[in-house]
Amino acid sequence: MRFARGGPGRTAGVLLLATGAAGALLDPLAAAITLVPVGLQLGSLLGLQRGPLLFGQMLAASFGGAMTLTGSPVNMLVAAAGSFTYVQILLHIGIPALALLLLLAGLMALFYRGRPNPKLVEVAPEWRARAWLRDPVLMRNSAVALGAVTLAFALHHWIRVHPGWIALIAAVLLVAVSRKRYDPRELVDDVDWRTLGALLGLFVVAGALTDTGAAAGLAQRAAELAGGSLPLLAALLLWLSAVLSAAIGPLPVAALLTQLVPAIGAATGAGGLQLHPLWWSLALGSAIGAAASPLGSPGHVVALTLAARAKESAGVADFLRWGVPAAFVGLVLATWYALLV
Repeated sequence: MRFARGGPGRTAGVLLLATGAAGALLDPLAAAITLVPVGLQLGSLLGLQRGPLLFGQMLAASFGGAMTLTGSPVNMLVAAAGSFTYVQILLHIGIPALALLLLLAGLMALFYRGRPNPKLVEVAPEWRARAWLRDPVLMRNSAVALGAVTLAFALHHWIRVHPGWIALIAAVLLVAVSRKRYDPRELVDDVDWRTLGALLGLFVVAGALTDTGAAAGLAQRAAELAGGSLPLLAALLLWLSAVLSAAIGPLPVAALLTQLVPAIGAATGAGGLQLHPLWWSLALGSAIGAAASPLGSPGHVVALTLAARAKESAGVADFLRWGVPAAFVGLVLATWYALLV
């Protein structure tokens, strides 16, 4: 609000960019938990229709999460299956995802354009974010740790340390320097064991698809459908991953299709750099499809729950009314990108 100086359009645009940045640096769920309440409060303060702003934040969190290796479990699966580095994910998936985020923020700013409230314009420059901080020391330490981890992720290909170890070491050091003394049982309970278990099960299922020959059969059929053209296969994989991710969620789709890409390479005789566009299409399609569905991300469920608590009427039908057209436009632009790379 202070940066936008009380302007409703600029405030909406800045909020979506902040939500996307939080999704990229943390993950879409954390972005929803921290910034959706801010959007609901700003909507009330500015007298705005809060529904479109809420759905815009959910889309922004999904697009932001697709920008980095750590922002999306699908990107982690793609990076592991294709042996990609943090920088490769950032360049080949992050840049088109950033373009979608900027387009979304610009459209939202136009949607809410209007004359700012004179009273808010007068007081906005006097707002200070530091006044809201409960623990400035922890905030500073967390910012330093996040910056160090992001840099280490970008350099892990050269420093030869796996990103998992980098994140674990940073978390242990952050707890160690914290003024609060944590109970080890509390830290263990805070681990998202359900997500870890789900990822483990998905890897087992994906391996079974390869061993049974199902992935090879699907790859052969896709190659015949596209006439062996890798750009057309990339576009096909983009739309297939988006539709399936919107219907059943991005993680099981990614677990299946990460086995499909090497099988396509075997069916067409392609390999190495030739298959990279297929990997980028898989990650982008999963992110865009997840953004279109209320069940595509845990962050969407959290955002709808927070909206209900704030007495904002936002249901599945409302989400689809905003999410599906936005996802369609995103897929059209991503198809153009897939055919060019």
